[in-house]
Amino acid sequence: MGHPAQIVIIEGGAQRVVYDRWGGAPGMEFQILLDRERFTMDRLGDWHDDRWNPGSDAVYLVDHDRRVLLLSFIYLYDFPDEQAYRTLFLRLVRHVWKGWQVDWAYNGVEDVVAYLALDMSVLGAPRLSDPDFEGRLRFTPRTRPNLRMPEISPRRAGDRNYCLVTVEDGTRVRAYGVTPSYDNLLKGGPRVLDRLPEAARMTQCGSLPGSGVHFDLTTETGGYWTHGFIHGPLHEVHWSWPGWRWRFWEDDHTVQRALAGVEVAIPDPGVDTAMAELVRVWTERLNWDPDLAQELLREVLARPRHERVAALADAIFLLSD
Repeated sequence: MGHPAQIVIIEGGAQRVVYDRWGGAPGMEFQILLDRERFTMDRLGDWHDDRWNPGSDAVYLVDHDRRVLLLSFIYLYDFPDEQAYRTLFLRLVRHVWKGWQVDWAYNGVEDVVAYLALDMSVLGAPRLSDPDFEGRLRFTPRTRPNLRMPEISPRRAGDRNYCLVTVEDGTRVRAYGVTPSYDNLLKGGPRVLDRLPEAARMTQCGSLPGSGVHFDLTTETGGYWTHGFIHGPLHEVHWSWPGWRWRFWEDDHTVQRALAGVEVAIPDPGVDTAMAELVRVWTERLNWDPDLAQELLREVLARPRHERVAALADAIFLLSD
């Protein structure tokens, strides 16, 4: 089975699409920071399968000609705060790949297919037009979704991947911390609004949730963001919410925070804590010197906040040398 990664390299006008059986395994994302040469035509070699894999656990498109990096990965088992780690990791990637456009592939391999201006049929999926969707659309809908009402529950204690739902009714904003995920919530259509449990009401998020959805009942508009993946159904939301207009805010939780106002406190990701977790986990994975790693971490955290990502990147390269 493995943990497959889809890797696409564009270089010198040439393009290669390969399947790496283990490139999506937990922890393998560090390669995009420490081994940039791996993502070149010369390093790909002949041992990869040249084919598409729509079920990949990680995606890397590296366009050397246009200086675009599109990536995503699923497994973050070792990190208690996945949102903070993902935020930190992307900041590190953008620092190391300075001068490149770095984007998250929210719809996995389909985002890569769309970037290459190919039809989704290369993944074995029929094309479905979506004229009503607003916002950046890097992928193409596949099939009409199976619209089912999800079972909605208050978030579990300690769950950091819950969905924050905010509802504006013209007089106030109500906030709820719920499961299931945002994409399953939107499948349920407007009936979801009547089934939000009172036990899920909240006025403060202890940590940044994994995703969020905002409903404005007065204008029949909505928006959503995620630190994860779209999983297909969100770009078909017009099927389940007829007459509504939607925006996808990518990973920008601050839009929902502004719309919710003072009714719910939504924190930023705990990036400093994520730095300590990254050093702990990567010390084990990459066999860093633990004493040196902790010494460098203390030096990083002593720097002004705006300098810490660059300082951490320097420390990572020193430890990996």
